[in-house]
Amino acid sequence: MVIEDFYYSLADKTLLQTIEKEFSGDFKDALIGIYYSMLNPAEYYAKKIHDSLYGLGTNDNTLIRVLVTRYEEDMPLINEVYKKLYDADMIEDIIDDTSGSYKTLLVSLASGKLVNTSSYIKTYIKEIFIFILCFIIFNK
Repeated sequence: MVIEDFYYSLADKTLLQTIEKEFSGDFKDALIGIYYSMLNPAEYYAKKIHDSLYGLGTNDNTLIRVLVTRYEEDMPLINEVYKKLYDADMIEDIIDDTSGSYKTLLVSLASGKLVNTSSYIKTYIKEIFIFILCFIIFNK
């Protein structure tokens, strides 16, 4: 049973409905971001990368955060989803929006060509978050 289904069977509402009702501000935004990143991580991160590249200037903080945290996990899949969503090549968009050594580093991350240094902690962070969220909600 998926966590979302389990939560619905206990609370008779979705996890997202609970987050929308029970939380506010930056914490609510963070929880919603985590929620969507759990449903379809590749789509969520492809949208984050696209949003960081388009508009007024580059949102460097978001772009760096997504590329650094996802390059060893699912960057090839994020590239595929990006192409489907925006009919554009993510790496080309990064090249067009950045320059110099910064561009070189970002392209390396986006293409997944850095050495794999993953930690087992990353594997469990989502499950830990859901456990804490359920504990908070059911112990009010």
